[in-house]
Amino acid sequence: MSNQIENNTGNPAVKNFFRSVKQIYNESVRVLKTIIKVIDAHHSGIYDKVFLKNPDRLLCLRFVKYDLAGEGEFLAKAHYDRGFCALALAESSPGLRVGKDETSLEEVTRHGNTAIFMPAFTFNRDVGSDKFTPAWHDVVQKSEHTYSDKVARWAIILFADIHSDNSISYEDTHKPKAMV
Repeated sequence: MSNQIENNTGNPAVKNFFRSVKQIYNESVRVLKTIIKVIDAHHSGIYDKVFLKNPDRLLCLRFVKYDLAGEGEFLAKAHYDRGFCALALAESSPGLRVGKDETSLEEVTRHGNTAIFMPAFTFNRDVGSDKFTPAWHDVVQKSEHTYSDKVARWAIILFADIHSDNSISYEDTHKPKAMV
């Protein structure tokens, strides 16, 4: 995060927000590095692809707000994330469902201080192994767990990519892959 952004504000609350975001970003990158090192032990070179040989360091921390949709309705329809992987760090309420395809989606239940690692669309190609399946996921509103009367939920997610090209189409990420 650029110091210029932090220095362009005279509002202490905004400065504090950016300071906090920087801490969340740094900690999430540390966790992602730990996870990728475990994968690298079995698929040598993947850590370098993500962190050392990636000149653009394609890591993006996003704060996602989901509008109200009604109990059982989709807040985010099923999809794969673009790129290499996503690390779901926090959410204000349940509703994330993950699986291999539309028939295997199961609601994720967090326990304690956990993050959810989700291989994205190019993960198995970049790792060089068909042993991995990208995480097909959606978010469904649980009306008893809304954040406010206008917002269903929020989430904080770190997205990582290795490639700066944007050649993945909407259709690629919104149709489940045929699993072998």
